[in-house]
Amino acid sequence: MKNSILQPNTFYPRLLSTLVAVIVLAALGTAGFVAVANKVTFESQPVYVELPPQKVLVVYDGGGEVYDQAMTGLDYAKIAHDDVDLAAGVLFTSLEDYTALVVAAESFSDVGAEDALAISEYVAAGGGLAVLVPARNPALDQAFGVSDQPAGDEATISSGIHFVGDLVPGLEGLQIEGRDVGEFRAREAATLDGVELLATTGDGGLPLVWQHRFGQGRVIYWNNDLLASKAFRGLAVQSVLAVHGGAVMSLVNAGIFHVDGFPAPPLVEGADFYHQQWFPGMMALAGKYGIKYTWLADFGRAEPPWDFDEWAGATIEIEEHETPYCAYMAYQVGRGGHELALQGYSEEAALEAVGRRWQEDSLGPLPTTYIPPSGGYDEAALAALRAALPSVQVVSGDAFGAFEEGGEREFGSEPWNEELFAMPRWTSGYADNPYTRLLALSELNTFGVWTHSIRADDALDPWGEQYDRLDALLGWNDEYRPWLRWLTTAEAYSELASYFDTDVTYTFDKAYRVTVTFTGQPTYLLLRLNDGRKLDLNSLMNVQIVSYYEGQGYYQYVLRAMDLEARFGLLIPTADL
Repeated sequence: MKNSILQPNTFYPRLLSTLVAVIVLAALGTAGFVAVANKVTFESQPVYVELPPQKVLVVYDGGGEVYDQAMTGLDYAKIAHDDVDLAAGVLFTSLEDYTALVVAAESFSDVGAEDALAISEYVAAGGGLAVLVPARNPALDQAFGVSDQPAGDEATISSGIHFVGDLVPGLEGLQIEGRDVGEFRAREAATLDGVELLATTGDGGLPLVWQHRFGQGRVIYWNNDLLASKAFRGLAVQSVLAVHGGAVMSLVNAGIFHVDGFPAPPLVEGADFYHQQWFPGMMALAGKYGIKYTWLADFGRAEPPWDFDEWAGATIEIEEHETPYCAYMAYQVGRGGHELALQGYSEEAALEAVGRRWQEDSLGPLPTTYIPPSGGYDEAALAALRAALPSVQVVSGDAFGAFEEGGEREFGSEPWNEELFAMPRWTSGYADNPYTRLLALSELNTFGVWTHSIRADDALDPWGEQYDRLDALLGWNDEYRPWLRWLTTAEAYSELASYFDTDVTYTFDKAYRVTVTFTGQPTYLLLRLNDGRKLDLNSLMNVQIVSYYEGQGYYQYVLRAMDLEARFGLLIPTADL
């Protein structure tokens, strides 16, 4: 969790002069572990032999969007961090208390030679370094993976971003168009030989993200300001995990799928399409991927009189009987573990009328989930909602958009009404495209949640092509995240509330034991190992393996903790024994 102040630590003194610092940095750039003038030596034993409890130091300069997004992401993932303003003065000689240094300060050019040496020593000895902004400092070029050319000019990029490396499962190969991410800043830069590119500009002309080894440490460098965007938040979290030899984060493990405007009063001539084609297709996808839908019933006209003639007007033939379509489907969709929720209406009288109609049609318990009309709401609408339907616990607006219209929400208490829980929606639509995949990846890699929605009235006849595209999106997710459990919104609310009430500590004890302790409900865990170690399947205590993925240079495990203390061991590569 965030601590606002980093206390000075004088664990070891600053021994080297600026001149020696420069010599050491140059030597480290070519040889890694070296001794220079008998002043600096690095042990050759594996760097994971002695480690502090997992905690990272985040350095920022007066705040800024990159820092805000990184801090929020780390909090969601329950990764402990101390945060310190570069302007306040940072004693980088205390870095051995941390498992990684996270740079969210573009003014890193102000870091002096002695501090640059301390950072380089720390990384070369096995510490992690995640640079989330295009920070430059000539004394740190080697550690950053930048050639020793003069700092390049800043460029405005409009060609998008192409992910060419495997930072997280499912990201490699995604090409995000400029129209999706807009213009962003990057620096003209040349990387050192051996640096592994993770992303380039859409036209391939400029390196945007890379990783490399500096001594025994790991470095990831973002040569752009894209991490200022909420859309990339999860990639900031995973960049921090990726620079550790091994690291753990917490997951909620919840997929939430909203179907807006269904049941709803369709055109009479459309009822047969939804009944015979669209709804069976949606249920086929639910069966294929284990989805529990939250169906958002829309009762029709939002102005008085609220007689619900539209709701009752559409009919279909069931066993030779004319049946009111909306009430019949509302009953059907609430079966099989799915949830029936409410969409629309923002005035108290209308909401009260809907509550009465809900009970008259025997639709089950009054709704616990509410989606505002057209996705927007204000403070007055939420007050009316609480007065008319106190059963509602969750309101789902937009993760993006304008705050004053109910957008730009985070998971947790609704800012305009703390009695309600905000569960923002990140992705939408039937289409499978790179930007939708990126948004889903970012949300999932923040704390293991994906919130997706579609609109029933966006479905087209013929329905087959839309079905295939949605199937492809869900299949892609299932390929890389088979661990994701689909929940109703009501179920996800319970899980999220418990998750936010839980604190977690991760401790790597020497090379081969990991202990995770919880103050509340045990969570799911994501274990990422970047140094060749693997999970010892014979060492699990109070933890279950849910999923395993072998990436390019890393192993990723999703685990389920079963008690307030979970332990597991790691297998050390034979070469390190």
